[in-house]
Amino acid sequence: MKTARFRGPGLAGKLLLTSAALLAIPWLGYKTLQATRDFLLLGQAQAQLLSAGAVANLFHNRYELFESAAAAGQVELPLYQLESHILLDGLDEDWDLLAPRRQHFDGDLLSFDLLLGQREGRLYGLVEVRDDTPVHRHPAHTRLDRSDQLRLVFNDREGAERRLLISFEGSGHTTTYEMDNQWRYPQDDIPVHLLRGFVQRNKQTYVLEFSLPLNWLGEQRQLGLAVADVREGERRRIAELLRTYPGANSGHYNLLVERSVQADRVLQALAPGDSRIWIVDKLGHVKASRGQLETASEADSDT
Repeated sequence: MKTARFRGPGLAGKLLLTSAALLAIPWLGYKTLQATRDFLLLGQAQAQLLSAGAVANLFHNRYELFESAAAAGQVELPLYQLESHILLDGLDEDWDLLAPRRQHFDGDLLSFDLLLGQREGRLYGLVEVRDDTPVHRHPAHTRLDRSDQLRLVFNDREGAERRLLISFEGSGHTTTYEMDNQWRYPQDDIPVHLLRGFVQRNKQTYVLEFSLPLNWLGEQRQLGLAVADVREGERRRIAELLRTYPGANSGHYNLLVERSVQADRVLQALAPGDSRIWIVDKLGHVKASRGQLETASEADSDT
């Protein structure tokens, strides 16, 4: 009686099994790396949740850091801490990091975007106006309401209302005057030199940068802005006046919302030097921060 012999795979089968095993190695390595990455991400997320909870506990019941002093119907204007010097040249490159935070104001005939910042005791503003009917100031005109303009109104430290009109004769340095109640004639012929500005204009838009001493504003830090669109014609009348504040005689202008100094101090004492934390109120205003949420390379990328 012959005994049956078991035959293993031939050479071709052995080569096939070896190839399959070799091909499985990269797949197993990928799955191992994926599992390791998921584990690390989960640990990082849990650590971030613990840090967020610790920060939240510190600010629990600290309502004074987040309450708004805005009156009913009063629009708030965020005032950002500027990390670098602003060159008044009518270009917005100095504002790139704050570009996503522009406030937009829309009217019937024109619209504009606004950014406000502070640095070394001065208030800086960037206003980009979409106006396809440019009307520049004529140097022979004594009335200043006959050309496109930017108006600033606020109460100073003594409670007196100040009305400043920024005019321009095209691209270049601006000229500012203290105005009468009707915004028609300057109170005197001497420009306000401490308010500096520069404008770059084309057919569709113009960008105006300005700067003024922050201590001009009163304790409540209120400021109103308005952009006037003048149409060319025999009398050069204002076609539209687009304001940031509700009305001309409301008695309240825009409240400048600054980041909380107290909240910043708490964060600096709590968070490690490499932490990146932002604290915002319910309106999305940044009240305190530690580090940048984006690195320089991330901010410059398109993603």
